[in-house]
Amino acid sequence: MSRVVQWTNTNRYRRYPFVDDSSYTVYSVAGGNITNYLFTNDILLDFSFTTYLRAAPIVTLKRFEIKSNVPAPTSCTFSFEVLSSGSTSLVWIDVPVNSVFPLVIDSAVAEQYRLSCTIGEGIVDLCTWTPDVYYFNVPPVILPSRIVVMDKHRVTSIGGSTVASIRLKEDVYVEEGYNTSLTLTAPNTLTIAAQIGAGKGVSCDILPIARTVADGIISINQVLPDSLGNINIADGRGIKLTNTAPGVITVTTTIDDNRIMCNS
Repeated sequence: MSRVVQWTNTNRYRRYPFVDDSSYTVYSVAGGNITNYLFTNDILLDFSFTTYLRAAPIVTLKRFEIKSNVPAPTSCTFSFEVLSSGSTSLVWIDVPVNSVFPLVIDSAVAEQYRLSCTIGEGIVDLCTWTPDVYYFNVPPVILPSRIVVMDKHRVTSIGGSTVASIRLKEDVYVEEGYNTSLTLTAPNTLTIAAQIGAGKGVSCDILPIARTVADGIISINQVLPDSLGNINIADGRGIKLTNTAPGVITVTTTIDDNRIMCNS
């Protein structure tokens, strides 16, 4: 049976982007009393996590906090726990309640992680709860398919000029391109130079004598070459073409001087 996305997103057993059978029961400790609630499936619609470390982490939604404000809560902060190589860290995202949903929020931990969350309209109902910190009885685990490990991947560019940018960690592989030479001239200094035949490029030496002038012609007065790359220049009536030197064509007239009338 084909998958019906609309049905998957609306049925009460939906757990994506968490693993199947995840528990959505949460509790808060207010005034010393434990109160149980149910986290609904229309709050976190999608989630992706990218790590720049060596090991694939286990990511769980640990808790969330509905922040108190007057006359009503204005935001909710989600805390994701990241377990990697025996160490644990937390990554937060803050969701404004007065946003247009679905809302995509990107966050990053410098040199380590980057995550993207899609928040649904269920966050509005969630923020009608009593302002407090809510914990999951059993923190739901993010699907492993939503986690990408980017260690030792080749990159085409390195950005760091914006607030959201992060500095890449570990090894960055830089590959020489066409006729390009890369040299480490000083600590943290990579010199890029043009060099014939260097890198992955084809040699740019001078064309051999056996090549014709048509090999270097793209167009002449918007006249394009044929399928073989040739543009043929023919002499017409009263005109003579002579190849007087390599790369030089001399145009002369065959009309007698006495028949040429200037300024007439």
